[in-house]
Amino acid sequence: MTDKELVIKICKGCTLEKLCEYLDSCGDLYALGYIGSKREQEILDEMLKLSALNLWAIHKYVNTNDVNYEYPFKWFLVEVSYR
Repeated sequence: MTDKELVIKICKGCTLEKLCEYLDSCGDLYALGYIGSKREQEILDEMLKLSALNLWAIHKYVNTNDVNYEYPFKWFLVEVSYR
C-alpha cells in the first residue's frame, strides 16, 4: 500500500473521536501483530505528532473529499515520505 492508501485506511469511516482514541492506544501495534505493516506503524507514529487541527483536517478530507481540507492531507503525505 502507498502512504496515501494507508492514511485513508486509518482515517476512513471512523469518527474523529474514535481516530484519536485509536492513535492514543496504538503503541507498537506492528510488534504486537495487530497490524501487518511496519510502514503503517510509522505513519501512526507520525500522526501522533500532529496538532489537533491538522489531524482534524486530514480526517475531514479523507471522509468528505472536501477540497478545502486537501492541503493538510497532502502536506502530511510529503512530511511522512521523508521519514
